[in-house]
Amino acid sequence: MCILSGPIMAKDIEISCDQDDSQNPRVLALAPSGAKRIKPHTLQVNWQAGKHLFKDTPPFDEPLSGRAWHYCTYNTQTRQHLILIEDEGMFSGELLNEHTGKIIAAGKSVRVTTDLSLYFSIQQPSGFDGEEWQIFNAEGKVLWKGLSVAENNHSITAEYIEPRWSDNNQLQARHRYLRKNPEQLPMAPSNQMP
Repeated sequence: MCILSGPIMAKDIEISCDQDDSQNPRVLALAPSGAKRIKPHTLQVNWQAGKHLFKDTPPFDEPLSGRAWHYCTYNTQTRQHLILIEDEGMFSGELLNEHTGKIIAAGKSVRVTTDLSLYFSIQQPSGFDGEEWQIFNAEGKVLWKGLSVAENNHSITAEYIEPRWSDNNQLQARHRYLRKNPEQLPMAPSNQMP
């Protein structure tokens, strides 16, 4: 699977964590079957025929330590809840299907093809100048993973931005060259992720 850079054409489905229940408790009301904090460190998200419990792990309330779960949003097109995970400095997420109760790994932001067959997720490792990108199918199988940056001699030389699905279910992103030295010549353009 390759990631191309070029014009972006399709209107895919975006599910992202703009705010979560720790920032705004009212986001829990977005869950069609209900979501609530049943204990300070336990999030309950109901789905059509059951419920899932997401339990934080200690140490609690220490940045970049333990595991904390936060409810983000519900998407009516995909019928999925996005649950944010802050896990030892990795900012990621999981999708919970409202009708089946199935959970698949995701990211803090997810883009879905209009036919719901492919998902693209973004995770953010703390302290990393870039993101971890993954493509997976509707069953949650990872088809590709890579970084949003290109490196040369341990220096970031380019970054991929604004990822989107094309009309034919190919992931596309724009790329931007980064130069520390203004006299340095840019790299030759590339159509594939490293």
